[in-house]
Amino acid sequence: MKSRNLCNTRCLVTIESLGHKYLIRMKEREYSCLTYTQLDHTEDQQISRILTHHQRKEEKENPQMKYLVKKSMRQIDQESEFIDFDCRVVAIEIGDNVWEGLITNLDEAEFPPEALGFIYHLRWRIEQSFSWLKYGIGMKRIHSIKAEYIIQEIYSSLIFYNLVSEIKKCVLESSQSDNKEEKQTTYEYQINTTKAIGAIRNTFTPKWTKKRTICQITKAEFQALTEELLREKLPVRPERSFKRNLHPNRLMWFTYR
Repeated sequence: MKSRNLCNTRCLVTIESLGHKYLIRMKEREYSCLTYTQLDHTEDQQISRILTHHQRKEEKENPQMKYLVKKSMRQIDQESEFIDFDCRVVAIEIGDNVWEGLITNLDEAEFPPEALGFIYHLRWRIEQSFSWLKYGIGMKRIHSIKAEYIIQEIYSSLIFYNLVSEIKKCVLESSQSDNKEEKQTTYEYQINTTKAIGAIRNTFTPKWTKKRTICQITKAEFQALTEELLREKLPVRPERSFKRNLHPNRLMWFTYR
């Protein structure tokens, strides 16, 4: 029995009980924990495990048993000490000796491994949006400790993200209409979202020396913002990929709380 806990197991069991379908990427250590194999070859297998919060000798010696903390077990079922967990685990090659692990409950006959890779690739824009929310806007670290303030912080981040998206869209459409008679370029261009978040935050954030609201932003300031965003355009390369750089979470101090 593996003692390492998969963070998504409780969520997957809950989704399964509601009759929904899921397709989630797995980290390499999570893949090894669930399949007892390394993520270094193409594989499509059906996994059956028994979830339990016990760590007795008989459970540890049984390879079908998988440890889940008692709190997570109680969130799935208040009474059961053992819960059946079935899923499909797929390993696909996305590059030269680069492998990706996926866990799903989609039917194997209808969704072969190639189709799962294509479906997950279609969801990449969603992953990008979560990345910008977490790291660009700063939702990875919640500053508040009270529930109502946490909700307020989340909603404010989502509103700001929507504001950034709308400004990016308007600026890009305006520039394309102004330059429609110019020479065609090799790539389509998009505005750098990370740079745009910083520029828009600096423009719309009230200053200590001069209190302002969004409605009081002058036309000259907005024009300067537009020019700054257009300088940060990036080419759109659909087939481009980068190696995933993994690093431990860094400690952030909130000593003012």
